[in-house]
Amino acid sequence: MFGAGDEDDTDFLSPSGGARLASLFGLDQAAAGHGNEFFQYTAPKQPKKGQGTAATGNQATPKTAPATMSTPTILVATAVHAYRYTNGQYVKQGKFGAAVLGNHTAREYRILLYISQQQPVTVARIHVNFELMVRPNNYSTFYDDQRQNWSIMFESEKAAVEFNKQVCIAKCNSTSSLDAVLSQDLIVADGPAVEVGDSLEVAYTGWLFQNHVLGQVFDSTANKDKLLRLKLGSGKVIKGWEDGMLGMKKGGKRLLIVPPACAVGSEGVIGWTQATDSILVFEVEVRRVKFARDSGSDGHSVSSRDSAAPSPIPGADNLSADPVVSPPTSIPFKSGVPMQSKPS
Repeated sequence: MFGAGDEDDTDFLSPSGGARLASLFGLDQAAAGHGNEFFQYTAPKQPKKGQGTAATGNQATPKTAPATMSTPTILVATAVHAYRYTNGQYVKQGKFGAAVLGNHTAREYRILLYISQQQPVTVARIHVNFELMVRPNNYSTFYDDQRQNWSIMFESEKAAVEFNKQVCIAKCNSTSSLDAVLSQDLIVADGPAVEVGDSLEVAYTGWLFQNHVLGQVFDSTANKDKLLRLKLGSGKVIKGWEDGMLGMKKGGKRLLIVPPACAVGSEGVIGWTQATDSILVFEVEVRRVKFARDSGSDGHSVSSRDSAAPSPIPGADNLSADPVVSPPTSIPFKSGVPMQSKPS
């Protein structure tokens, strides 16, 4: 409908167009409250008072002299197949670019869907309570700033994981004081969810959160012979893990951003010996599960009884010719419903 063809993928991702793509980040501020006017590309306006030298007369601000403090960074950009929720079903809109843009100084972050570097489609502000719902088969859904629900399908699992990860990092960066664990599914799996009392075998990597990004790796199972074994609710791991891993499923992968207050636990259990004054980030993957309610089962029996959920089947007019799986057929969560943590 609106989408660009495959030949336009380089326009979605080209580093040479980064400044132009990043300039779209500010359009929603100028167009706030003006409905669909946002979706029309306009030339940059004069800087506000205190933001550089004001232009004289009716001359526009030169493109070569943007206000440094307000220039966002492209954190990730990729091509997606986009679906808009309309009249009770997801309708394909085309192949778009999807980017996470951020301004670390202002703590402002957005998801941007765009057709080209000059034509935005929609924008969603990322804040600490922003919800990105990850679905199987490389789908993610979210609400934009107009409360319109979108579903986007990434072209690879790797692209989906990186995009979902950057959204979670942006949520952390959007607040000046993180007081609760942030969790973001990177890959979701089918089967029963883990609860307190269940025993898990987990692969993980842990980073210190430094200068708005993932910093030093302080521990990982990547170079170890065995996975980490833990029992949820036992108090043998940091509180951030106890809270952040609830609800995961065998084969699922999640990013946990743990503030210092939630990094208290049995020191050394996960190989961490740093002082608890740093935000910690973990990428965790559940490899095996022994459910407390099935005390006689092991990881093999669990995996054998995990059943795949049926794929949703939308109307035939919603289907793309190229994706091999279907988008979800219903809205996964309600617009405007806050999560437990409070925004700063």
